[in-house]
Amino acid sequence: FRIDGVAAVDRSGFSVSSAGDINGDGIDDLIIGAYGADPNGTFSGSSYVVFGRPIRDITIPSPFDDILKGTAGDDTIRALGGDDVVRGLGGDDRLFGQAGNDTLRGGDGNDILLGGTGNDRLDGGPGNDVITTGAGRDIIVIRQNDGFDRVTDFQNNRDRIDLVGIRFGQLTIRQRQDDVLIKLDNTNLLLLENTNASAIDRADFV
Repeated sequence: FRIDGVAAVDRSGFSVSSAGDINGDGIDDLIIGAYGADPNGTFSGSSYVVFGRPIRDITIPSPFDDILKGTAGDDTIRALGGDDVVRGLGGDDRLFGQAGNDTLRGGDGNDILLGGTGNDRLDGGPGNDVITTGAGRDIIVIRQNDGFDRVTDFQNNRDRIDLVGIRFGQLTIRQRQDDVLIKLDNTNLLLLENTNASAIDRADFV
């Protein structure tokens, strides 16, 4: 990481050493010396403690079939060329499928899912998610009580919607300006941007 001193030419970072666990949180800390600092007189020097923090799990994708998992925070995960499974877990995540037939699961939070190329399965999970399917024949998953998701590029007769725990006959499908709004009773489930309601029928659902 980068160290910026408190004052110019204080030589902050010239000496860096482990300080053990100073605050008793179970995570190691660092002590940083700045011999050129002069808070108590010219070149009296100063020392600073940097308290350690938990790190996120970092998974490095490969061109093969990977399982990539985020954390409870706001993660950005980019898959590569294989048929990958990408799980955002908690937080407001950004998941990128890239090439391959990928499965993207946002988990909790208001997530952004981008399928990329390939035939992908896109499951935003709980929260109000934004889904871009990309190329390929993709499946968008919706459930009751999972929030209100928005699909930016739904392609009729190519992409389909997987109803989990919901029957097609329970849905209300209507036009809302340039978009299609799909509801269950009085609950908004899905918005298909720039789509005509007259083109949406039972064949568009799994």
